[in-house]
Amino acid sequence: MKKTISVDKAYNDMRIDRLLRNHLGKIPQGLIEKNLRIGNIKLNKKRKGMLGWRLQIHSDTDREKAKKIRISFMLKFPEIPAYLVHKEPYFKVTVGDFYTRLEALKVQNEIRRRYTSYIVPSNINLADD
Repeated sequence: MKKTISVDKAYNDMRIDRLLRNHLGKIPQGLIEKNLRIGNIKLNKKRKGMLGWRLQIHSDTDREKAKKIRISFMLKFPEIPAYLVHKEPYFKVTVGDFYTRLEALKVQNEIRRRYTSYIVPSNINLADD
C-alpha cells in the first residue's frame, strides 16, 4: 500500500527554493524575487489581466435587465468600468478593477445607497499607466 503525503503549495515552494540554493549555491533573495515578478508579469500579460476583485451588482437570467442595470450604473458612475458577463444560466453585472479587496470595499461603500453589491474575485484588466 502506497502512502501519499499532502504538502501545501507554500511549503512546496519553500522546499524548491531550498533545493535550488543547495545545488546552485547561494542565490541572492533579490534575484529570486525579481525573476518571480518577471514570470508573474509575463503570465499576467498572457492572461490579459490579473486576479483581483470586482463588485457584483446584479445576477439574473434576464439579459435585457442586466444590460439596463449596466447602462444605468455607467451613467451614474462613469469613472468605474462596468462589465456584463454570461455564466450559464446567469448574466452578471460586475464593476471595477480592484487590485485589493480593500479598494473594492471603499467603492462598495460609495455605491451602497444605489446598489447592493458583493465583492467577488475576478480576472481584472490592468490599468494603463
